[in-house]
Amino acid sequence: MIEKTTMYQAVCDRCQRKGVGDEVVAWDSAEGAELEALESGWQWLNGKLYCNECAPAVGNQQGEEAEL
Repeated sequence: MIEKTTMYQAVCDRCQRKGVGDEVVAWDSAEGAELEALESGWQWLNGKLYCNECAPAVGNQQGEEAEL
């Protein structure tokens, strides 16, 4: 039998990177995907989720805007 299943994975709001590693990993809950992402260095900034490569750049841009 083939059954439709809803799964969740982290997606970076800047670069659209999916998942936290080299493998495709999906979770049965949004909370599980979020926890894995945060444990892997992803960050929530202004309500958006960014991978560990994009978060520093976004954080620097926000700091520059705050200084204006």
